[in-house]
Amino acid sequence: MRSIIGGCLVGVLAAASMPLGSEVARANATTAGLARAAVPYAASSVPIRLQNRRSGKCLEVGRVGRLIPFGGGARVQQWKCSTTPDHMFSLDRFDVSGAQQWELVIKQFGPGTTVYYALKSTLTRKCLEVDQTNGGKAPGTRVLQWTCHDGDQQQWIRHYKGGGYYQYENRRSGLCLEVDQSGADAGRNDGTGILQWTCHRGPQQQWIQA
Repeated sequence: MRSIIGGCLVGVLAAASMPLGSEVARANATTAGLARAAVPYAASSVPIRLQNRRSGKCLEVGRVGRLIPFGGGARVQQWKCSTTPDHMFSLDRFDVSGAQQWELVIKQFGPGTTVYYALKSTLTRKCLEVDQTNGGKAPGTRVLQWTCHDGDQQQWIRHYKGGGYYQYENRRSGLCLEVDQSGADAGRNDGTGILQWTCHRGPQQQWIQA
């Protein structure tokens, strides 16, 4: 199998960035098969970057040389945040900062304060997804980009952790977005991959809009 990584007002995004407590998680099955009929209610009016609390690096679509892969299945990694004003909104596929821009799209409202989000790459127009090759529910499963759809593996619940940081829990697996800690660099280097892991309070699972 394969996998990976609209329209309300600015006020919706502003509210989404406020501490809402938790925002929740459940399950679905395959990418094409069990995509549910969710409606995209809103997208962030301005692209955001997600910076990891532990490494200080930003979530991006992984590069092959200087090129940003536009196809489904491309890996997602962390890299030094590119925040120069002249590149903030560039959609040039050679531009690193373009690969770090994401739209926070509200896919569905759940019970209480639960909100299900998708993270859509502004550059590639693909969405952040847990790899479904082996079922997509195990800790350590990689996260990549894939054609956007309504499946639960592309939906994330945000849990506020204080100080502007959020944890992102996958709706299908109930596991959280994390920088891989298995290498000698302990998750601090450019190019370190992103995966899902059992949710905990560690800084490698906390992300802030940069």
